[in-house]
Amino acid sequence: MGWRAEQRFAIRLAIYEHRGHPGSNLSLDEAVIVALDAAQDALLRHDGRESGKVSYLAHAIKWRLKDAYRNAGRFDDREPPPRVQPDFVPDLIDRLYARAVINKLTEKQKRVIFGLYYARLNIDQTAEWLDLAPTSVVSLRHRALESMRREVGD
Repeated sequence: MGWRAEQRFAIRLAIYEHRGHPGSNLSLDEAVIVALDAAQDALLRHDGRESGKVSYLAHAIKWRLKDAYRNAGRFDDREPPPRVQPDFVPDLIDRLYARAVINKLTEKQKRVIFGLYYARLNIDQTAEWLDLAPTSVVSLRHRALESMRREVGD
């Protein structure tokens, strides 16, 4: 993953996290700056191994953004209205089932699925990140999805 890909990843993560903080005093531009700064610091602290680099980067950015949102406060200092707790059991079961299905994929297939669907990289960016040819990314994605379909039974 080159610095440009890491910057794109940090910006996407900042946008995603900003959606979850309506009413915050921290603007999106400030969130992006915080995310880029966190990414740069995390890369300096990272031990250099490729395995786990993306998750290390994601955690560092998320924690720095959480601190920034907490320090920025909200537009209004009133207590937010109490939330109605939804029934989370079906979501939890779906997540556990999805994790079990994904764990049966090969390591390369997992990385391709993560890059394409979780990090929202396109095929060329995922290929650059994994140091693969774009055609390999397409075939790994196809095999992973077919394996998941067989596992689910559709």
